[in-house]
Amino acid sequence: MDGQECGKCSKLWEATEAERTAVYDKPQCKHCGVCYDFLRSTLCEPCKVVQPGYHDGEAVLSNPSSESAKILSHGSSAGNATRSTAATILDRRSGFTSIASQHRLNQPRPQNSLLLSASEVNRKVSALKARAKNSQVDIDFSLWVYPAQNKQVTAKRAKIPPSHCTFPANESARGALQQLLLKSKGMYCTIPVQSTDAIPSEILDSMFKFEAATFCTAKGSGPGGTAVIEDQVMDGSIEDLFVRLKHKRVLSDKDGSAKVPRITLHIYVYEIEWDNEEADNSPDIVETRHNSKGKSRVRKSAPSRKRKRSDSKDSASATPGPSAKRALYQSEYQRWPSAQGSAQFSFETFKFRQTTCTIATDGTIEPTHCEDLEEISIARNWQTQHRAKQLGGGYLGQGLTKLAIRGRYKGLDYAILQCKPISSSSNTNMKDLSDELCLLHKAQYFMDSFYKRALAHGVKGLPSMKWNVAGAFIGKLTDLLPPAPTDGTDDNRSLLYDVFLATPLLPSGALYREVKFSGNEQPGNNEDMIGRVVDAYSHHVLVDSDFETLISDIQGIIAPDHSVTLFDPQAHTESQDSGYWDKGPDQIQLFQALHDCNQFCKALELERHVPGFKH
Repeated sequence: MDGQECGKCSKLWEATEAERTAVYDKPQCKHCGVCYDFLRSTLCEPCKVVQPGYHDGEAVLSNPSSESAKILSHGSSAGNATRSTAATILDRRSGFTSIASQHRLNQPRPQNSLLLSASEVNRKVSALKARAKNSQVDIDFSLWVYPAQNKQVTAKRAKIPPSHCTFPANESARGALQQLLLKSKGMYCTIPVQSTDAIPSEILDSMFKFEAATFCTAKGSGPGGTAVIEDQVMDGSIEDLFVRLKHKRVLSDKDGSAKVPRITLHIYVYEIEWDNEEADNSPDIVETRHNSKGKSRVRKSAPSRKRKRSDSKDSASATPGPSAKRALYQSEYQRWPSAQGSAQFSFETFKFRQTTCTIATDGTIEPTHCEDLEEISIARNWQTQHRAKQLGGGYLGQGLTKLAIRGRYKGLDYAILQCKPISSSSNTNMKDLSDELCLLHKAQYFMDSFYKRALAHGVKGLPSMKWNVAGAFIGKLTDLLPPAPTDGTDDNRSLLYDVFLATPLLPSGALYREVKFSGNEQPGNNEDMIGRVVDAYSHHVLVDSDFETLISDIQGIIAPDHSVTLFDPQAHTESQDSGYWDKGPDQIQLFQALHDCNQFCKALELERHVPGFKH
């Protein structure tokens, strides 16, 4: 070495603690002291030329027997191994340096936990939207009416706005078409020229009867622009209907190429002639028969009579009108088949005797016992779904105190109600169900008087409302039920008690809405038209019963035609004996303090009967 420090020592002065190991392991020439990254011998190439005697230690190794030669030979082998290992490590380090740098630079930034949750929610919503887009069917429909006196049998389009509905792909096709027909019925009644006629409900029921209506697809304009949907094509789901219509090539090009399945429908109904001054209210019924184009009919009734129109207001009136003879109120409730057929359920048959109620004109309710032996079918294995907290099979749902089970009675779907065993006994089950049946009849009694009051005060355009009491009964089994298991196994009995309450199963579907109008202790002050009529009904019950009865906890199903079927009522009475739900006079006073009289209360002159009411 020419200087006092070798190349390695000079590097060590400048190296950090982390770099010293790498400097120590770096190969160094024994003669000049210069460090080389890839030095494979003890001398560098220039030193081998200048010092040939020291060429790779040959001067020392020329005498292999000497002690120095042995030491040098051993040290040289160890040094070479060390340098070889160090060189390998350095080569690998240089190869992975760029990869490690990129790894450090590309680390994901830490995100807020709320942002991560929001991102996950957005991802799920996007997935659900994409799934829903492929699991629904859109239907655009219009209503066409054949006038009663049209000699040429030419249908005219009803003056209702274009209508669009969306159904789940698994919705029953027949049930969906029934809902569309009901929706058309409700819209038809809102046409000004129709709403002024006060068409009796039995006339509307006949006009919009499902068997009498014709459903056609709109392929295009001009002759042959529609195709009748045959009855057998309606079996299955609404998605099946779309596939069949597309296969038959009876859809328009726009519907057939739509990303979301879509059907454009024409609904044809037949106008019925009637006379609103006939005492017997017997309408001329026109029996319809459909050919391949759905445009033929046969008159089955007496000669036609022209309708006589009155000069009342167009919409629902909240002010008294001129006295005139009006058609009596008739229920528009129809028991439609459920969307799911009953064939998929397994039933167990029970024999029972029936108890119903009769109500006198003064509101007195008397139970009526029938000694005839009857049969009812109850769905099996519904408790499996109940334990899993999943609706389906024979399990319809539950309330605070009752369970609802699917049943079949005389070919119709029924909801079978029983109290929960955890909160009741056989005796309390029988009493609570009997109280509910009596209250259903009393609530319907006041509903009838509500419409009589509306007729007397000339209030028109009220929605059709009815309690789900027609066909309801109490059943008591004639045979003993097996006891509940006590060994810890699951209870899979179809019935829990020998007494049950049976009510007709309410229709359901995409266009039906279940609405809660008031609570047991919360008087309703609704803002929509139907809700305000229900509030006026509650007020009417209190006035009509001379402040002895208040119907509460009102809920119901709003059909596509805006008719309402109410169910599961509760009440508060002066005597506090209507049922376990009865809070007595205190709740009646609370209603008087919180109720806001709306336009229907005022039109029915209800606020005059209750001093201190807000109005």
